[in-house]
Amino acid sequence: MLTEKEIKNYLQIPNHYYKKLSQKITQNSQTTTEKIQAIVQYLRKHHGYSTQYNVERGKDPIEDFLQKKKAAHCEMFASSFVMLARAQKIPARYVAGYYAHEYNSIGKFLTIRACDAHAWAEVFLPNKGWTTIDPTPPAHLQNTLRSYRGTGEAYKELIAEYWRRIKNLFTKINWNDLGKLLAFFLILY
Repeated sequence: MLTEKEIKNYLQIPNHYYKKLSQKITQNSQTTTEKIQAIVQYLRKHHGYSTQYNVERGKDPIEDFLQKKKAAHCEMFASSFVMLARAQKIPARYVAGYYAHEYNSIGKFLTIRACDAHAWAEVFLPNKGWTTIDPTPPAHLQNTLRSYRGTGEAYKELIAEYWRRIKNLFTKINWNDLGKLLAFFLILY
């Protein structure tokens, strides 16, 4: 459960623009779940995904995105969702990390690249705790999945991973102790 102070923090919005827009978006929604769904659907319907996003100098980036119906990256979708949810008294926070989806079946590990960076939101629901909400249009994630590089790339990544492990192993070796151990075995021989 969140404390009153934490709830207050997760409900902060910078101005009334978000309250007005969120009221318009959620006007037919009764429950918290319906409000969350309405905000996600609004963002996906009115905005496209693009890695190219420019904010006009001196403008609030989230307001600019919402007002001009621009295409933008996941950070703008997540940030916009957080502001609109908070305006509806739904505690929300911005989260960033990586979308790990590419399993290397040869090396038995997940491959995560810089291009897999992703941002999403979380809302606090009293009976469930923090719950992930991803307002970014799903086509973006599908395009990322299509970028799988095939078997040749899997072998290349496996070799790179083993090389990284070998280098780590050698950096952890105490060479003085290894020399003493080698001398001991030579004497026994």
